[in-house]
Amino acid sequence: MKRVVNCPAAPRPSRELSSPLDDGYRSAYTVAFPVLQKYHLPATIYLTVDSVETGQVAWYDRIFLAMAVAPSGELQLDLRGPWRFQLNSPEDRLRAALEVVALLRTLPNAQRRVCCALLENKIGLPQNALSSRVLTWEEIHAMHQAGIAFGSHTLTHPVVSQLTPQELEQELGASKCLLEKKIGNPRFGFCFSLRQGLRLQLGSPRNAFALWVSFRRNHRPRRKYSSSQSVRTSALAGRI
Repeated sequence: MKRVVNCPAAPRPSRELSSPLDDGYRSAYTVAFPVLQKYHLPATIYLTVDSVETGQVAWYDRIFLAMAVAPSGELQLDLRGPWRFQLNSPEDRLRAALEVVALLRTLPNAQRRVCCALLENKIGLPQNALSSRVLTWEEIHAMHQAGIAFGSHTLTHPVVSQLTPQELEQELGASKCLLEKKIGNPRFGFCFSLRQGLRLQLGSPRNAFALWVSFRRNHRPRRKYSSSQSVRTSALAGRI
């Protein structure tokens, strides 16, 4: 990218050269957007749509904040069994946050949400540290009018491989509907990670759902699915 921008003979980047930005942090507007405009670079920002709508950062950011503000000493948590963390240095806090996030990523979505709520109730998060971290709809409108494209990074940034079919339908369908309502985006795309190191960009909810089904079949312990379950799965894909 740097060579393309700095080369005097290089043509202006086309839509084939696009910078993807995930999550929808405020820095996409305050830092990245001026650079993209200056060099006429196209980009697509994949939003965690519920974070934009509520102004609240996603669950994993809240875990890191919780570990940063927790009292020094030993922290005991019940996360699929008792866990103990020593929080006596910045390194301890970072290590604890990484371990908690890694553990929660292995849990079913509903259980992960419960654990996150219990952790926040135990520690308490300063609201001033959570504000102004994500894009606003006004900033998104300004970037969209300037040519920046937007897509969905799911609704709440769950661990996609841990979702049930119904949960995935909600994450994909609700984020699509809200984005279309807010910015009227006819060319819709999705981007999410099925596991660490596997990042996917997809052009439609149906493609996203089909890929998720394939991933679950190939990366989970074998289970016997009845014909009625297969029919329900296909019906969900058709409704998104």
